[in-house]
Amino acid sequence: MKAHLIFNGKEIRKTHDIAELIESCSEIDLDFKKLFELNADELAGYAVELRYGEEFYLPTIDETKEAIEIAKKVREFVKKKLEEKELL
Repeated sequence: MKAHLIFNGKEIRKTHDIAELIESCSEIDLDFKKLFELNADELAGYAVELRYGEEFYLPTIDETKEAIEIAKKVREFVKKKLEEKELL
């Protein structure tokens, strides 16, 4: 999503807040709101909690598989958007 913002001339700040990134991308293309339906914003917890959490958290196999599937869908969604604009 950060690549999409950069390619569209939007400034980005250093963040792991995926909901914020989705909202920023939605200002360019409302289709990005669909990422909320995929629960993409839930991925931010893994980026923050696993790196910076006070207690060690080990996700279950099912949580891990679900997060990987969401991440793949988000990647494909953004990749398609970049291809549509001939940026990839």
